[in-house]
Amino acid sequence: MNRTVRNNTAKPKKNKPKGLHKKNNKPKTSAQSTQTQCQNLTLYDWLQVIDYIDDHPELTQLQIVNYFSSCPDSEGGALKFSQGTLSKKLKSDAKAELRERAQSHPDALSGKRARIVTRPDVERCLVIWVESMENRGETVTGPMLSEKRRRIEEMLKVPDEERLKGSGWLTSFKKAYHMHERRHHGEAGSVDLSAVEQERKVLQVVLAKFKPEDRWNADETSFFPSLAPDRGLCTRELSGKKKSKFRISVLVITNQTGTEKQKLLFIGCYARPRCFNKKDPARMRPPLYYHFNKKAWMTMVIFEE
Repeated sequence: MNRTVRNNTAKPKKNKPKGLHKKNNKPKTSAQSTQTQCQNLTLYDWLQVIDYIDDHPELTQLQIVNYFSSCPDSEGGALKFSQGTLSKKLKSDAKAELRERAQSHPDALSGKRARIVTRPDVERCLVIWVESMENRGETVTGPMLSEKRRRIEEMLKVPDEERLKGSGWLTSFKKAYHMHERRHHGEAGSVDLSAVEQERKVLQVVLAKFKPEDRWNADETSFFPSLAPDRGLCTRELSGKKKSKFRISVLVITNQTGTEKQKLLFIGCYARPRCFNKKDPARMRPPLYYHFNKKAWMTMVIFEE
């Protein structure tokens, strides 16, 4: 009687790639796909096709299809579509609908499908509100858009079945009107440009009484010596760390011609930092103009001194 003997020997484990040799780090290639299937064209592509047909009314639909399927890159590249699809697009109502879609929103030409808007009046009011907020330099967020839409729908007495609930519509709305989340840098948005122009004229009258070498300008700046860079080279994704808030303020003073410069004034957080080696900054050689306060800020008392 023959018996089947099981082999309990464990199979050798394959060594998984680590580090730079991960599975998803495949070498790049310049090879291109040779697919001949029809493409889903954008609205811009269809308008290009329609304009070409209007300029060449003697061509048949099959000739149009063959022309765009073999169009070189220098003329925009190949567009592959069937004769049946072209026939549908050439209907009078379809052509009018395509041209009307091009004016619906800024991203319409890049879209492949018509964007369905249940209440164009509500969306138009929302776009006007966003533009007014941008003109005033105010910040707009997703929750603010949702709340503003709710108030507009109440103001226009939109029925409950036509109101958009939640925040799912925000993605399509932001894409249609090229809205992206951006970080606001600097403080230029808080400046009244008209007031700046008026004060500039007043300042010119005052400075006209002095020679260029007697016109002095002082400004403060800050740097964070313990702040690590927020980006760098690595082989994998790393988590961020808490940023250091230690700062040092510096006051820089010079005249208009640049021939005279005052010594730098430093403002720190501690009376005698460790780098001073327990020395008085005023008795150093050369002396160091140093002040300190809790937040290392320029104050009226320090500026007057």
